[in-house]
Amino acid sequence: MNALRRLLLSAALLAAWPAARAAEIVEPSTGVRFASPVTSGGESFECLGAGVRKIFIFKVYAVAFCMPPGEAEAVERSYAHSA
Repeated sequence: MNALRRLLLSAALLAAWPAARAAEIVEPSTGVRFASPVTSGGESFECLGAGVRKIFIFKVYAVAFCMPPGEAEAVERSYAHSA
């Protein structure tokens, strides 16, 4: 049953992946929005997720994890195979 759950989760992630890449990424606890894709130095990057840095009870900053599109797809495929 655990393998079936992983398969269903992977299928759901794969189905949502194109829509998630086209939209902005939102860090849930701060509400900070990151555009995806983002361009820097003439190169385009896909944002895969976001998080927040906390020190004690203070939310210090929000960050996004971004990669070149080909690498982002490879990471997603690797994650889907390992799940």
